[in-house]
Amino acid sequence: MSERDIRDQVYYWVTEMSSGSVDADTIARFDAWYAADKRHAKAYDEVEGLFFGLADVPGLDGMAALQPTVAEHPEKPVESGLLSWLKLPAMWGAVAACLLVAVVVLLQPFTDTQPESLQYSSPVAESREIPLDDGSKVTLGASSKIQVDYSSDERRITLIRGQAFFNVAKQANRPFVVHTGNTSATAVGTRFDVRRGVTETAVAVEEGLVDTRHQNSEPLRLSAGQQVMVSTDAGMGDVQALDQVGQWREGRLAYVNVKLVEMIADANRYHPSNIILASDEIADLTLTAVFRSDQIDAMLETLTQVFPIKTVTGADGSILVMPRRDDE
Repeated sequence: MSERDIRDQVYYWVTEMSSGSVDADTIARFDAWYAADKRHAKAYDEVEGLFFGLADVPGLDGMAALQPTVAEHPEKPVESGLLSWLKLPAMWGAVAACLLVAVVVLLQPFTDTQPESLQYSSPVAESREIPLDDGSKVTLGASSKIQVDYSSDERRITLIRGQAFFNVAKQANRPFVVHTGNTSATAVGTRFDVRRGVTETAVAVEEGLVDTRHQNSEPLRLSAGQQVMVSTDAGMGDVQALDQVGQWREGRLAYVNVKLVEMIADANRYHPSNIILASDEIADLTLTAVFRSDQIDAMLETLTQVFPIKTVTGADGSILVMPRRDDE
């Protein structure tokens, strides 16, 4: 895929994901596209970072008129409105001016009802400790990203990608809620882990209680030592027992009946090369295993022995994971 193709898809997804009415199917397609190629993730993060927050800045309402009618699929992005505007080099000066206006406005005093919105991210193969204003702490996994929106009645965290462990300060009248697309996990005072994958979200509890929901379902209450996998399509899975929660904090990637597509997505967060699952045919192969996060090459080698798959290194250094035929 050419850099121009990736750029066009990024324009599509930036407008689609910021439209304000994103359904579960769109979220699933975006997650799959984002995880499929590190070039997708890098390009999307750059554009998203540039425009983050502009939509909420007073005085920039006129930009809303530039929103296009997005195409049904990113392979055919709309060449109008915001997409065409973004592609004009001369417009980047206007972008800088808008960002300057945004900074000036954001420096003005906030009212009590205005939530604080912040984003934090971590690089490939490195975790990050983040103290929050309420006394809670977040351990952000490798190549992960969260958005924090605190208001007077809720502490809302959006796990945009990757994995995070939360040590929540108790505030009974101000719940702490973690969102990953169509899944949410609510705690008052607890320690728990959330991993946002390509096709599912994993919620695991180390201490306390966590209520997990899929869309508007009734909450499933998890206690210490329990985990649930929430599929984007199928909803809640069975509750699983865990000996240890958040092993990735100690350099181990632990999986219980996890799909290959999710393991490859995790591998990309710890490996410098771009690992690409080249066929949907093998995406749903499942495995229970533990791997070292600093030995991803050995992990891939083990997967080729367990599954009917092989790895091929491309000319650009990418590692392709594809089906292995009987005669190979």
